[in-house]
Amino acid sequence: DLQALDEPALCQAQVVIPPPEQRIAGGAVDRTGDYTEAGIEQANRDRPDIMTAGALAFWQKHAADRPTIAYAVSVDHAHNLAAVFNEAGVPAAVILGDTNRENRDRAIDGFRDGSIKVLVNVIVATEGFDLPDASCIIIARPTMSLALYLQMVGRGLRPKPDGGDCILLDLAANAVTHGLPEDYREWSLEPRGTQKAGEAPVVWCPVPWCEAASHAASHSCRVCGYAFGKDCDRCGRWRAHRRWYYEKQCGDAHQRVCDLCHIDAHIQAHLPVAPPLDALVDLYDPEDEMTFPSDVEIDDDLANRLSELFRELLEAERRSIAGADDERRNELRELIDGRTSTLKDDDELDTLFGEYIAALPERPSRVQELRMFGEWEDNLRSELTDWQKELAELENRPINKRAIFNSARNKAMHLLGREAHEADLMPGVFEDEDQSFIISWSDSDASAWCSLSELGNSVPVTGRRPLAMRCTDGSEKSARNWRELYAAIAEWLIDAGYLSQATIPPRLNALFAPQEEWYDSGQRKTMSLTNGMYIYAGMSAQAIVSNSRRLLEAFGEDPTQFDIQLR
Repeated sequence: DLQALDEPALCQAQVVIPPPEQRIAGGAVDRTGDYTEAGIEQANRDRPDIMTAGALAFWQKHAADRPTIAYAVSVDHAHNLAAVFNEAGVPAAVILGDTNRENRDRAIDGFRDGSIKVLVNVIVATEGFDLPDASCIIIARPTMSLALYLQMVGRGLRPKPDGGDCILLDLAANAVTHGLPEDYREWSLEPRGTQKAGEAPVVWCPVPWCEAASHAASHSCRVCGYAFGKDCDRCGRWRAHRRWYYEKQCGDAHQRVCDLCHIDAHIQAHLPVAPPLDALVDLYDPEDEMTFPSDVEIDDDLANRLSELFRELLEAERRSIAGADDERRNELRELIDGRTSTLKDDDELDTLFGEYIAALPERPSRVQELRMFGEWEDNLRSELTDWQKELAELENRPINKRAIFNSARNKAMHLLGREAHEADLMPGVFEDEDQSFIISWSDSDASAWCSLSELGNSVPVTGRRPLAMRCTDGSEKSARNWRELYAAIAEWLIDAGYLSQATIPPRLNALFAPQEEWYDSGQRKTMSLTNGMYIYAGMSAQAIVSNSRRLLEAFGEDPTQFDIQLR
């Protein structure tokens, strides 16, 4: 049937996602790698209305009166969701796997004739049911399964007789993981969760009345036209909003440009490239366990002088660590501009090709030259493409702020230690080989023991690190830093048969993560435990001590019976 070939296979779909704070969160995962019903409900326990009243409000905002199929997390959730719609005057019915045929047929017939506006189910309607067409799909559950996601959205993508579209209310932002329904996909045989992570395949529109998802490469929202970025006045290139971090920091010092041009402008104008110190708060490295007390009395005049020196030190380290990338970026821009200009100028191309031919050991015939020209030009274009890819990688490579901070801090501590040694405040020696200064602590400084209950109370944690932990059963565990101490306490609870995914007290669920997580800076946010769980450890030493006590007390263990060795 040639006419059937001309008909669209799917209708147009518009994916709408609520703001981050209104999205249904995931939780614990099962052996298949997908979220469990209990895990989802546990992850949203502190905001119960997000999964029911939130779904109704989002539907009323974007898809009111559209025939709708909704996918719930569990049987209880399905009934609660339908009850919320019915209480609001929107006729809704629930169909489940054990719904008898008479009630099921009555619900589906009512959906067809419009007397029922919303059909709610758990997972049974993703396959096997001959459901009528719907112009709205509510996905009120997160899923790590691409196949399940496509099955759910597919129920609303049948071509509409009137040529209409379908609105997909993605309350759990599944599109951020799986992309838009119409995306081309390369299917993998790798188990779920083993594929490499990358940037989200969609970009979300923050306009309150829109909230649509567009392809990640979109310059503007495909529904309302909201701009996701703008052209740089200096380089002329379009940059996403996240590439304009420095735009408002320099006032009228130079034109407001994208981050990359900001760096170039500062280098050329001999201005500091590093952002102000108050913008470097994320340089703190949790593994180093440094704390900055707020109640320390500081001489303002001395602080101002030190601040200038610290700024110089940070900028010097930034140039040292990131300087090579800056130079290579500038070099690549010159090469790309020159090659682009050459490829557009036929006369210059002929001149360069003539020089290439003249440099060959043997002069080819005219016919051979004509054949060689195409290959030679392709090589020029291929080299240009390689430069463009390398430049793109350098432009998107984040500044290693942690490395800059750690290097500057180590030098500052080295100088402070040397001066303290000269003032007879601290023992220390100079090594003969490289004249580097090291601190020699006495044995008594590194062997003090105290109970976990004393830490942060009578015994300060500022400027200290743990060495080991002595448990209530007499066993000892080593710990080189506060993060390792935290994990060691969790491991002891696991070995003692206390801690598992099923035994986490609800009030402590926020201390654990369903999978490994990282900060944007590349710093590990979680630490893995032997039973496959992950514990959040990216926090201050004081917070780790406090949460360690909470963990032990939750399982009936006395923190006073756990001794910590400090240095």
